[in-house]
Amino acid sequence: MKQYTIAIFLLVSVTGWSQSSVSLDSCISWAYTHFEYESQALAYRESAELADKNASKNWYPKFSLDANATYQNENIELALPPIAGFESPQVPLNFNRVLVNFNQAIYDGSVTANQRKLEQSKYSILEEKVETEKIKVKSKVTGIYMSILLTADNTALLESKRKVVAERLKVIQSASEFGSVTPVTIKSLEAEILKIDQQIIETEHTRISLYLSLSEISGKEIPETADLIKPQPFISFDNNVENRPEIKLLNMQIENFELQKGMIGTNRNVRINAFGNIGGGYPGYNIFKDEVAPMALIGIKLQWNIIDYGKVKNEKQILTLNQRITLSEQSRARTQFVTELKTQQQEVKKMQDLLSKDDQMITLRTEISKIKAAELENGTITSTDYIAELNQEEEAKLNQKLHELKLILAELNYLTIQGK
Repeated sequence: MKQYTIAIFLLVSVTGWSQSSVSLDSCISWAYTHFEYESQALAYRESAELADKNASKNWYPKFSLDANATYQNENIELALPPIAGFESPQVPLNFNRVLVNFNQAIYDGSVTANQRKLEQSKYSILEEKVETEKIKVKSKVTGIYMSILLTADNTALLESKRKVVAERLKVIQSASEFGSVTPVTIKSLEAEILKIDQQIIETEHTRISLYLSLSEISGKEIPETADLIKPQPFISFDNNVENRPEIKLLNMQIENFELQKGMIGTNRNVRINAFGNIGGGYPGYNIFKDEVAPMALIGIKLQWNIIDYGKVKNEKQILTLNQRITLSEQSRARTQFVTELKTQQQEVKKMQDLLSKDDQMITLRTEISKIKAAELENGTITSTDYIAELNQEEEAKLNQKLHELKLILAELNYLTIQGK
């Protein structure tokens, strides 16, 4: 029995309620909701939309209020010889102005277009990272779910074995009245029943513990009375891992490097802006006129970074190197996942081959147990011999259940590695 308890925990390591039955897909979906993956992904999508709106506003005219008051100790003086009837103009020492400035981009060198693409890429990467986290939770839920199914089958087999031993005990007790069976045989069967009861208790506690784990990870109160539906996965062995979130994530990062190159390239592009202001001041633009005057100005500006001493080129080269590193990581990840797929494929075939022999093994063990039961009743073998053979029959039946569940688990793992 110890080996089956180990098998249960190996399966786990791989990975207000009202309904009477539960599916694996439901548990996985509840776990995703419990860990708020969808709300996190939604937040990234909303952030991407807001970032895009902000970037598009680069084309909106920009307005700012500029108010200032200054005083200086001296100002411009016109050193002119005295002229009859002419008084040299005086520039005031204090300037007071209130202006509304505006700036309108006419051509921004593709900065806005590249910025919008880069922002979208950034949040898509963050959203895909959520998918990589979901894979881990999915594997954990699957492991717990399949372990519960195994413990349920184990309990059913133990109860069936107990029934067989109890019935055999009744027969032996009846035979003992005629003195053909020793008291030791009866005590051995009674001890075996107690041992089976202990195994049932142990298995049931393990099952309850697994249900608690499933409830914890799914965020749902799933009672141990809930019936878990056995999954029926369908797989095709194509060894395609391009849908795996990690592969998609690396693809996005490679594309993001290209977008960053484009953004850096805009640093050398020509930019053309219209600018101006409107308002009033004391004095106005005519500083020799000692009065409050309206002020208005409009202009156009061209800006071009003629030389950057190779800075843009170096920054692009850095991104190219990072791109190569990411490509290498992607190649290694792809190789790793394909290797895991091939391993799972062999696991599937192994379980199928083992299952093909299980029925034959169970039939033989059952026939042998019947023969041993008759020999026990006739007193030609001891109860120990009979129990040993009965354990072999139980082991064959449990092996079949274990192989069935391991086959399903291998198929589910294959789909998970594919990213399905």
